[in-house]
Amino acid sequence: MATIKCKICGGMIEFPDGASVGVCDSCGLSQALPRFSDDSLKNMFERANALRQKCEFDKAEEIYNKMLEYVTNDPEIYWGIVLCRFGIEYVEDPRTMQRIPTCHRASFEALSSDFDYHKALDCADFNQKAVYEEEARKIDIIQRNILNVVQREQPYDIFICYKETDENGKRTTDAVLANDIYYQLTQEGFKVFYSAISLEDKLGQEYEPYIFAALNSAKVMLVIGSKPEYFESVWVRNEWSRFIKLTKSDRSRLLIPCYKDMDPYDLPSEFAHLQAQDMGKIGFINDLIRGIKKIIVKEEKAEYVHTNPPPVSQPVQQVQYPGQQYVPNQYQQPQNNYASMQYSNTGYYNYNANNGVAGQPPGTKNKWITFFLCLFLGFIGAHKFYEGKIVKGILYILTFGGFFGIGVFIDLISILFKPTYYTPKR
Repeated sequence: MATIKCKICGGMIEFPDGASVGVCDSCGLSQALPRFSDDSLKNMFERANALRQKCEFDKAEEIYNKMLEYVTNDPEIYWGIVLCRFGIEYVEDPRTMQRIPTCHRASFEALSSDFDYHKALDCADFNQKAVYEEEARKIDIIQRNILNVVQREQPYDIFICYKETDENGKRTTDAVLANDIYYQLTQEGFKVFYSAISLEDKLGQEYEPYIFAALNSAKVMLVIGSKPEYFESVWVRNEWSRFIKLTKSDRSRLLIPCYKDMDPYDLPSEFAHLQAQDMGKIGFINDLIRGIKKIIVKEEKAEYVHTNPPPVSQPVQQVQYPGQQYVPNQYQQPQNNYASMQYSNTGYYNYNANNGVAGQPPGTKNKWITFFLCLFLGFIGAHKFYEGKIVKGILYILTFGGFFGIGVFIDLISILFKPTYYTPKR
């Protein structure tokens, strides 16, 4: 009897020599088995499967492709590439306790028409082919459901990619920076995908359809990071690597890495040919908005109109400076006078009314209005009524400011940490 790790759950599969399909003792799923017996290939295969199970699809796909240099007729290698390309993760269904596929990299192309899928079928025997065809059928159904959602989504101009929480579950500096940039861009009239707000009302639903729709409609992606490991984190990489592939087929798209408090040479190697913006530089937000406006042309900023912006076909000449990333000439503009700007608590410059801002984003509240309402009228819950929290406002009235002023004191402190414009949590 031979053994191999299950590529779905990581358990062990025991099978007799010569078998092409086995059943995992842990998850109970039938799956095709690799044919190679070489220990080094087996280790590479299990390493690729482990990375894929952790959703590190790009790294796993690299190993599968490396294996093709040694073995070209094993269907399991081609099937592994397919699972990475479509971002397939097998998760446990809480109702049935069985492992079911979920898709993290949706595509307009059906899995059943994928080139490597057909290579797997060509190399497979009868039993393996039946397993692959059944899995492909399930994944194609998932893909169709995702595309049904995508068709109902409105297009975005800009996609903000960042890491929301650290390993301890605390909000990262990147999330605070991304939040401030989001409000700056929405003030300029852009439609921005920012997961903390764009997915706020999607709790309990699959996020992939909405992420896929935003990735495919956005003309610009901003990748925000303050640490090299944040740029390389699984879901951040999953988003920007997909967008880079889109830029190769659509030259009007642009990815802009935005870093702070780190060496630009520590950015992912895939960004070497791109402009990297230093968020700690004075006037960063000016340069960023000016550059984006060259790509996304808005006829009306006060009210967003859902139209596809005209592509920019003008080639970008690259200029490299010592110790910096490549910087395209399209962003080399004279600096504006910064005297009419306010410095925010996150290190960015915010345009004031004299610079032509479209105004407060719809659906948001002004932090300072909330603060002063809380300070002077908090004992009757005025700030809660302003935020639309009627029930809490009434509770503040009945308890003299939230248990005799304790609630008001806590609110005053929390309000100070909010951005200038924020969306109240219900």
